[in-house]
Amino acid sequence: MPRPGLTPVLPVDYWRNENDFLETTSAKQPYQFVSPDGTTFLPADENFVSGQLYYWAKLNNTLRAFGFAPAVEGKPFYVSNEEQEKTYVGSVDADGTISNLKLFAEQGGESLTVDDEGNVYIAAGEVFVYSPSGELIDTIDVPERPSQLLFGGTDRKMLYILARTSLYAVDTRFHGR
Repeated sequence: MPRPGLTPVLPVDYWRNENDFLETTSAKQPYQFVSPDGTTFLPADENFVSGQLYYWAKLNNTLRAFGFAPAVEGKPFYVSNEEQEKTYVGSVDADGTISNLKLFAEQGGESLTVDDEGNVYIAAGEVFVYSPSGELIDTIDVPERPSQLLFGGTDRKMLYILARTSLYAVDTRFHGR
């Protein structure tokens, strides 16, 4: 169901063993959970609602995601295919469905985030920074494998890099979304 004026919040990474990444990430979700203040919603599938097990575990894409991001209207949405280690870009419809997915970078991992200039930061062993056109422009070396990336701080220029046992922070030139 379209929710005009509300912001969908979606996983930024998927792990798909079945080689169905493009089909799964672009499938319409039958459920939507709306935030109490009515500003955002989380699309979800039947397995999320029913708790269906897959090999005795809840392996739902929403539950397995390392991170989520708001889908900003009119801006590209990036999503990582962890199993194939690639990142895709698409657009998000009013019902939270990701459409028009195409390969963005031959690099993918556990998390990603985007700054106001459209640069994409991908956590994949290190942090790889890509321009909006998909060109690798920087690498941020991290002592541990990063699992989550997000911008914060008073000016939103601090990139926080969460790892297994530590939290790292890097000043960036641009504000995060």
